[in-house]
Amino acid sequence: MALVDDAPEVLRFMELYLSRNDRVEIVGVANNGRDGLTLVEKLKPDVLLLDLSMPEMDGLEVLRELQARKTNGLKTIVVSGLDREDLEATCLELGAVRYLEKGEGFAQLPDIVLEVGAAA
Repeated sequence: MALVDDAPEVLRFMELYLSRNDRVEIVGVANNGRDGLTLVEKLKPDVLLLDLSMPEMDGLEVLRELQARKTNGLKTIVVSGLDREDLEATCLELGAVRYLEKGEGFAQLPDIVLEVGAAA
C-alpha cells in the first residue's frame, strides 16, 4: 500500500497505526498529488490512502487522473479533513472505494486497509 498526504504528522500517524499489523506493507509515501501519481505508477500498490487537500495536485485531481489511467486493481481510500457530506459522493464517483474523515477510525485503519485490499 501507499500513502499520500502533505502533512508529515498525519503520515507518521497513519504509518504508526498501519505498522501495528504485520499483514500491511507500506511500499511508498508521497507528500503531494503529483508525487503520489508517480509513486502509484512506479510501485503499483494494491491500496492507496489519499488526502484531498494537497499542494501541486489535490486528491480530486489525483482520483481523476487515476481513473483516466485505468489503474485497475488499485483501491483508493480517501482520508480527508474536509467535510464528508460535500465530498464523499464525488470521491466515490471518481473511483475511491472508501472515504474516511481524518481522526475517524484511525485505530481501525489496518483492518480497513486489509478489508479493502482483500476485495480486489
